[in-house]
Parts: sequence; structure tokens; C-alpha cells
Amino acid sequence: MIESLTERQRQLLALAILALVVSIMVTLTVVPLWASNRHYHDTIDRLDSRLVILQRVAAAGDGLRSQRDQLKRSLANNHHYLNSASEALAAADLQGIIKRIAGTNNMDVLSTQILPARKESDFSRVALKVRMRGKLDNLLKVFYTLETGLPYLFLDNVSVRSQGQNRYTVNAGYLLDIDFDLIGYMPRES
Repeated sequence: MIESLTERQRQLLALAILALVVSIMVTLTVVPLWASNRHYHDTIDRLDSRLVILQRVAAAGDGLRSQRDQLKRSLANNHHYLNSASEALAAADLQGIIKRIAGTNNMDVLSTQILPARKESDFSRVALKVRMRGKLDNLLKVFYTLETGLPYLFLDNVSVRSQGQNRYTVNAGYLLDIDFDLIGYMPRES
């Protein structure tokens, strides 16, 4: 059948076969390369836009981190709260405060008991159960000093009992037994 074709037809057939082979070669090699290249360019563009977003977030994070550090320093220097490393140390600080103030005001601290700490908002509530003995005027001074000083301390569940006639001393008045909860707060670590 090829022998029946003219020279011109044979040349056109050869060119058609060549074009077919070239198009098959292009389809099998160049088109997949072009498609994968386009895929990689799209991936690079997507990653570039994501990188820009992450860089913005990182820049904002640096500013927020410096603000957080500044707030931590501010809280560390804040004398309104108990500045202790742990709740147990804060309770020990409370014990030292009550013993110091009671001793200054001629009151006897009979016992202190550390109560379980509780989380309240962004703070840890540290409390002591305190039992003291002393005169009324000294008790008022102790309560005033506790509630008006720094760090902020609060009294709760106050119970005052008189010892009666046999505990009366000349020029001193009745001795009182006092039970109360002494509460302080420390900022929680974030």
C-alpha cells in the first residue's frame, strides 16, 4: 500500500508519522514535566503566603511575649499579693506574718494550721486557721494591722470567746481566745 503512494504522499505520510511520534513524546515527557512544574509553583506560592502570615504572627508573638514578661515583672514587684514560689511557701509566709504581728502586740499564737489552697480566678487562695489568746485592745490592733497592711490579707470565720472570771488580770481585762481564718492571695503562674 505504501508503494502505491506518490513521492509527495510518502513525504507527507512520513511527516505525519514524525508529528505523531513527536506529539506522543511531548505528551509522555513534556506535559507531565510541565504539570509537575505548575504544581510545584502553586505549592511554592501557597507556602510563601503561609510564610508571610506566620511571620506576622511571630512578630505579634514577640510583642505579646514582651508584654507578658513586663506583666510578670510587675506582679513580682507587686506587694499586694503573697510573692512566694509555691502555695506551701506562701502559707509559711502567712505564719511568719501572724507570729510577727501577734508578738508585736502582746498576743500569744497558740496554733496555726495550713488550710488547703484553692484556685480563685487567676489567683491561688492561701489560708491559715489561727488560734490566739490575748486582750481585746491588743486583738483590735492585730486585726487592724492584718487587714490594712501589705500584702492584702483577709479575716474570715472569726470566733472570740472569753475565758471568764478566773482569767481576769489587774489592769489587763479579760483574756480572750480567738479563732479565725487568715487568707492571702498569690498570682497563679501562667
